[in-house]
Amino acid sequence: MTSVQSRVAALKALEALIRRAVGEDIFIRNPESPVEASREGIVVMSDGDPGEAEYILSPLAFCWEHQVAIEIAASGPDRVAVTEGLLARLEPELAADRRLGGAVDDARLMSAPEIHDYPIDDAETERSITVAVQLSYTTVSAAG
Repeated sequence: MTSVQSRVAALKALEALIRRAVGEDIFIRNPESPVEASREGIVVMSDGDPGEAEYILSPLAFCWEHQVAIEIAASGPDRVAVTEGLLARLEPELAADRRLGGAVDDARLMSAPEIHDYPIDDAETERSITVAVQLSYTTVSAAG
């Protein structure tokens, strides 16, 4: 355990990293309704589930491995290049700052990208890439 952190700080730090990597105008965190992909692409972060914490008794601390879903989507003829390009911008940013400025003990991509192509009308297709980011952090509260 390197320092005391919080769930809120961990998620805000990941949000800031993604915004830096892909840009403010195409990023959404926890949208209230489904988001339509554009030709320029969209990146959606869903806070996910922190799961069950492991705990340390002395001093009492809770160790979390929080899974966060990141979805990258685009439509149109360049959808493959757009989605792959956005993922390629995110990966090195995360690799360069695995501690998210001290907000977590470790942050890393935990899965190979899940790639899906969806027809949205007769002429258009949407591509979606989903990756899981695991945030490992320690808190003094069972609430995270």
